[in-house]
Amino acid sequence: MTTTIATIATQFLQRSELSPATQKSYELTLIPFIQQYGYWEIKTLDRQQVRDYLDSLTHLSYTTHRRHQRILIAFMNFAVDEGYIPLNPIARLKPRKPDAEQGEHHEDSTIRYLKPEQLNAL
Repeated sequence: MTTTIATIATQFLQRSELSPATQKSYELTLIPFIQQYGYWEIKTLDRQQVRDYLDSLTHLSYTTHRRHQRILIAFMNFAVDEGYIPLNPIARLKPRKPDAEQGEHHEDSTIRYLKPEQLNAL
């Protein structure tokens, strides 16, 4: 029996334990992935294809990119738990590093420096 990625993604998103906000967030994150791979059989998807997909998300900030990766890992873990695939192909996939040239850091919050008078107060 062929099970497509879109079919499993639907099941993943319809889990009763997901809050409506989480479900919407997961859905928005998975839509581009499903548009690209939705008709594929889950067993044909490999680590390199998912890595290439994640690498193509150059428009995303560092933390948003990491969120996409974490949601895809959770989706693949769900596929394993449900018996669709034996192993998660992207388990332990290292996240991309922040691009210092674009001002990225390990978080998206603005880095603020102390003013000279604040340093003197310390």
